[in-house]
Amino acid sequence: MNIKTLFAESESADKPLISCIVPAYNVTDYVERCIDSLLSQTYDNYEIIVVNDGSTDDTGEKIKQYSGNPKIRIIYQENQGLSAARTTGIKNATGSHLTFVDSDDWVDPDYFRAMVTAAVIYDADIVSVGNRICSDITANDIHDDDNVTFTDNLCADMLFSLADSNYAWAKLFKAELISEDFFPVGRTYEDVGSVYRAYDKCRRHAKVHGSYYFYFMREGSITSNRKISHVEDRYHFLEEMVKYQLRQEYKYWDFYVLTKTFATIADLFKVEGLPSDERKKFLKKIYKCVKSLKTPLALKYMKPFGNWLRVVSVKLHFSHILVKLKNR
Repeated sequence: MNIKTLFAESESADKPLISCIVPAYNVTDYVERCIDSLLSQTYDNYEIIVVNDGSTDDTGEKIKQYSGNPKIRIIYQENQGLSAARTTGIKNATGSHLTFVDSDDWVDPDYFRAMVTAAVIYDADIVSVGNRICSDITANDIHDDDNVTFTDNLCADMLFSLADSNYAWAKLFKAELISEDFFPVGRTYEDVGSVYRAYDKCRRHAKVHGSYYFYFMREGSITSNRKISHVEDRYHFLEEMVKYQLRQEYKYWDFYVLTKTFATIADLFKVEGLPSDERKKFLKKIYKCVKSLKTPLALKYMKPFGNWLRVVSVKLHFSHILVKLKNR
């Protein structure tokens, strides 16, 4: 069904309180755009919790100008990283539903409304919306597909088959799915180590296919600069996933872990200046970690063809292509 049709149906429905958590660190050029987009929402029952994570630029001053707005609560803390800032937000949230917005991103005016409408109409534990990755500071609000689909059986396979992303943003979660220790503090790629756990608990998932979230790809982000510590964090999450006890038996769980294995290998080859012998040692650790999976054969088959094929396969999203072919 189209989300605009559901808007009309939900006019007389309950309006749950949404807690929107915005961690902010050194985003003086972007934070106003983010907050202004949140204050322009067509849905009115929400609170915005902005956590200034020890910014050293003018971010704090930019945020301070919103301190008189009743919709906004501002929390200041020493710099502890994105996970810790989100955790602070979770601890201070009072809503029945949580959403996370990064402070250099922005959202469509119907962002809250689209998610909460799908959540109420379908009684969904998690709602996802489409997103667009932007490399400049502006983007058109494009809703090329506003259809809504839902899943109420093995919902986590939406994530594990890559039909949905593992990012915490562009989603609405029932608060009961997100514990105070949900995000692993001190780690990068914290979404990789956490979101799958919420999906495993999810009873019903809804997806609004239109683009309501705008992700800003800026220089200096983790996604554009790889360090060996980033690879170590990815490997840590691989170990956790291999040991994780799922609530149900899913079709694509091993496949999902394998895609994260590909991503770990890709990051390993993107670390500049890493000696080849250290890279080889790390690769052996990775192979050993995932050897119990049902689908690591792809990794074994790739070994004889050298390192270049591993990197190329990741860049081509080889695993995603396989799932699409299977689903057809």
